[in-house]
Amino acid sequence: MPINADKPQLWKADTRASVDQFNQWFMKFAPKAYRVFIWNRSQATAHNVYLMLYPKSRLQEALTNHPELASRVFEALQSITLAQLLSEGRVYGGGLHKVEPKELAQIPARAVLESIDGHIRIEHQEKLFA
Repeated sequence: MPINADKPQLWKADTRASVDQFNQWFMKFAPKAYRVFIWNRSQATAHNVYLMLYPKSRLQEALTNHPELASRVFEALQSITLAQLLSEGRVYGGGLHKVEPKELAQIPARAVLESIDGHIRIEHQEKLFA
């Protein structure tokens, strides 16, 4: 018989403890790829543990007309520091950090703007990613 299978009053505590243990393990042993931007060149379906960025309107148009910009935008995203990401994100039990879309939008994007300068002129703040 599994541990505590006959003690439903302990299930919540067991679940809470296992989530904390997983989060601690994940942050200690997860590959660096889980902590940075990944370029999904294969168009694979992403699990919901990833925050997907999809270029919008003018940025998508610029990337379509000038494919070489894609690598520049990706490099600019890679230049966002861990400290910047952590400053806007949230922390879950066990120290797991996560950045939601609206939080990501608060991170300074000067490097992204500079990577597309000359192809798109941004006069006011707008959403470049969905």
